[in-house]
Amino acid sequence: MEPLPFLKPGAGAVPARPLLVEAWKQMLELPVLASARASSLGLGKELDFTAAGVTMEQFAGFFNAALGAAKKTEAIVEAGNKYSVCSDFKRLNGELLLYEVEQSAAYAALSKTDQSRATEFFKFVYLNGELRNRNPLHPNHLDSAVMGNLMNFPKHIFCFPCASYATDGNEALSLLLFSYRFKCSKADPCVVYVAADGEGQPHRDLQDCTERLNMKFYTVSCAGLKTSEHISHAACVMTSFSNPQLAELADWASKADLGVHIHVWDSELRSIFANNPEPVHLELPMGVRSMSLEDGLFRSAYQLYRDTELRDIHHDLPLIWQSAYISPNEGGSGNTTPLYTDFCFALLGWSAMHDIARKTSSKHQDRLKPQTLPPYAQWDYPISQLSTPTVDTVLDWSKANMGVSREEVEQHVFQFQRNFVGGKTRTVEAVTSGGGTRSGNFAFESVIARAKAKYGPDFRMKLICGNPHLLVERASRRFEFDDIRVFKDGAIDVEALKTAITDPAVAAVYTQTLSITDGITDPLHEVLAVMEEENKRRQAAGGLLVTLINDCCLALSVLIHNDGKNGANNLRVLDMTENCITPTIVMLDAHKHIGADKGVSMAMGTPGTLSSLSGQVKVGSQPSQGALIRVLADMLLVGADGYYEKYRMLGAAVADVTKSLADSGMKLIHVQNKVVGATAFSVEDPSGVMQKKLKKKGHAPSPLFGMAPEDPKRVQTGYLLHLTPHALRQMENGKRALDIFVVDAIESHKQVSASYSSLAKIFRECSLPAFLLSGGNEELWTFELLRRPGFGRNTVQLILRRLYSGILDSGVVCSKKPQAALQEVLKRALALAVIFFVALRQFRRRRSIKS
Repeated sequence: MEPLPFLKPGAGAVPARPLLVEAWKQMLELPVLASARASSLGLGKELDFTAAGVTMEQFAGFFNAALGAAKKTEAIVEAGNKYSVCSDFKRLNGELLLYEVEQSAAYAALSKTDQSRATEFFKFVYLNGELRNRNPLHPNHLDSAVMGNLMNFPKHIFCFPCASYATDGNEALSLLLFSYRFKCSKADPCVVYVAADGEGQPHRDLQDCTERLNMKFYTVSCAGLKTSEHISHAACVMTSFSNPQLAELADWASKADLGVHIHVWDSELRSIFANNPEPVHLELPMGVRSMSLEDGLFRSAYQLYRDTELRDIHHDLPLIWQSAYISPNEGGSGNTTPLYTDFCFALLGWSAMHDIARKTSSKHQDRLKPQTLPPYAQWDYPISQLSTPTVDTVLDWSKANMGVSREEVEQHVFQFQRNFVGGKTRTVEAVTSGGGTRSGNFAFESVIARAKAKYGPDFRMKLICGNPHLLVERASRRFEFDDIRVFKDGAIDVEALKTAITDPAVAAVYTQTLSITDGITDPLHEVLAVMEEENKRRQAAGGLLVTLINDCCLALSVLIHNDGKNGANNLRVLDMTENCITPTIVMLDAHKHIGADKGVSMAMGTPGTLSSLSGQVKVGSQPSQGALIRVLADMLLVGADGYYEKYRMLGAAVADVTKSLADSGMKLIHVQNKVVGATAFSVEDPSGVMQKKLKKKGHAPSPLFGMAPEDPKRVQTGYLLHLTPHALRQMENGKRALDIFVVDAIESHKQVSASYSSLAKIFRECSLPAFLLSGGNEELWTFELLRRPGFGRNTVQLILRRLYSGILDSGVVCSKKPQAALQEVLKRALALAVIFFVALRQFRRRRSIKS
């Protein structure tokens, strides 16, 4: 690689933006960070990104302070987040993760001194259950402090003020392309790649990521750029990191009001460290508006931005869904392990990164490879010779099998999950993903691929659903398909489905085995009957069969309680569709109720469904071989029978809770569409008064709003709980966490029932006056503004997105950014006001003397 013209000696710094810009941003961030208790508290001043890195004392001091701040905010009972299926998972997963890192090429590349320090760092993080396996979408002081300072590492190298993260480079690129497409007002937006002289065709992934978002990708030379017919439709311009004409291109693009985006491949990122034993930084032209940094050297990928606008756009918010949510990337629940691992390596210092970059290989660009699985009876169960696996025997087996191919381990994970999703007697296809939302994306992409293969690249599909998970809304925006909602009391309306499904553009029906918002189960048998009848008609006419997409990511308990055995209902759609022609895809997370570390999910489908993804571009990381080993270890330790036992216990406990709440006078939402084993439920809570009281008592239910907009007479606000085995843990007072919640909920309901403002009752309980007069949760009123385009939506979007900008931009390491910009502006404004007041008095005094 040629020397980079913008490379400068010495460590860089996160640049400061104009003081007024930063003050305005902080003014919006402060209230939302305070409300979410997610401020980084300025932690990290003892850290620095130097050649030598930090000492263990500095490392421990930072994390202990962050842990102490976060410990004060841990909820007694919360919606999801912590699963705690087995207390032994903490040791099992921590030791296996530590073993994996210590056997890695990156660790082997370190000097003996750095290896010793790295072991201390990783032991501190991996063997602490509060640090190893976290969800950054549930923000708190700890994650804010780590992620804010981690973002400063790429920012200080490339001298960009804003950053975010993704699970792999293609996702990082896709997030930026999505933002550029959204921002572009031109018809048929495209991406124009400007090739350097002699560069040849750009990497295939760039074009595929662009076309995945329904944009065309064109390559032009620097000389032909100005006369290209495609520039008039360009959403952005891309070029290579090493283009010698970058300065001229960036200057031209700025004048043409086009952003320049650079995707930095792993080999290019490595070269910065490998070729420079001492810290360096890069000062790229200001016309380069954004960058995406490929994973490989690091476990995660990163995005860099000149301003907050592009990042804000891809921070997804619910515009239809009924609960609060925001995600900075294409996934849903996040996984901090790769981010914390990157932070540990960065804190080892530039010299350590120099050694790793020199002595390890660049990332190989993989494509999607769904597996075909034979019937379950043909599966050879790992360590089946151990009748009662223990932590030690499973640990020994896992370490001994770290060298087994990823495909083989992945197949074992798939086969084990067939104990719950069914279809054991069938041949199926399966693919892993980094989470349930990502599994949903694979399902949608597979249907889109088959539909476009039949009807052409311009085909726009329709998907029918009831009241779906947010993942449907997010995917419809990303992939540009239409979701047709037919629901009654939260579940799919079968009669409306019969009419809607006859539209030839309908290519899929999305169903839920358990809805997180209200705990309902769609009428799966009735839906399948309608689909099967329609598909027989389409098959006879040579049309595209409608695919049944079944989301059971949260539904392990429902699947266990409804397995078709001993007279139980069977809600496992791979069993239900065994003698049907309806294509079927099921999603199930391993990182939720199965209890594995976050970041592991799967989609499993009938032949001809997921195989359409073979060879397609992979956007978003899939679980590594080591992650899959840990998943399998967890599964083998508990065993299928163990999961049955644990979730029958949880199901019974949740049933007791909902009965107690109902008996006390609370109204559960859509209870008529719940089935046995449901672990999610929602409660009507006029104006959100109860949830405010529950929050003060230490619980964290998720808010609900706009629950029945089609029926204004109904209560629109409430709260939801999606319970996990973590809720059954024993607290310090000897009581189960869930029992404490029941007592607190009943007490809160009694207080609210007796004291709800009579004046507030004059207004609709979801109106602003009702919230204010009753002392309710006025945030629910602001969330509902997201549903209506206009000033209200734009304002709320800006404020909510400031939660994550406040987290991601909160780092203090190597930063020139004023941490107290708002206070500084207020001080200066006050000083100017004093000066003006004194000058005015002097002026009046002189006038009075003259007169």
